[in-house]
Amino acid sequence: SSIKMADGEGWVDVAHAAELAHPGSRKHVQVQERFISVIRGPRGGLHCLDSVCYHMGGPLTIGPIEEVDGAECVKCPWHDYPVRLADGAKPYKAMDFENGKLVPKGWALSQHRQRTHEVRELPDGRVQVRLSSHRRVDRYDESAEYESDQWAYNANAAGNVQRHGMQAGADGKQPGRQPGRRL
Repeated sequence: SSIKMADGEGWVDVAHAAELAHPGSRKHVQVQERFISVIRGPRGGLHCLDSVCYHMGGPLTIGPIEEVDGAECVKCPWHDYPVRLADGAKPYKAMDFENGKLVPKGWALSQHRQRTHEVRELPDGRVQVRLSSHRRVDRYDESAEYESDQWAYNANAAGNVQRHGMQAGADGKQPGRQPGRRL
């Protein structure tokens, strides 16, 4: 199905609320050639971020959703990196050197990792997204504002997310599919 511009302000219809009714529901779409995912978080909010992981092009948005330091995060199934749904930052446990030894410092955030986009649910049930950037960058372009920008238009990488669609579980596997059995 083609996605059409919803209005002159850049909002695009991407789903109906019924498709994202339950916490953990996801819709993977391409908007103006950018691969994005809309996710209903465990607390009920809608979030939109680039589908492909900033780190190495993994299928980020099919990963499990977990709470990390009080924030809703999706964890990349390739390297287990958490990414906050609200802002795309990567939480990590920081360390400091004290008296020549590493000592835990608490949680910190790596910013500008995964790009997020505006998302809204209208009273008529339409779910709309407005991209926060239309700039295309090459995979190795170091001028990218967010690391995920380098993967956002990569159809090969997005294929790992897109082929799973809405029917896949958080692990990316099809429900009822037996390991080693082809469908």
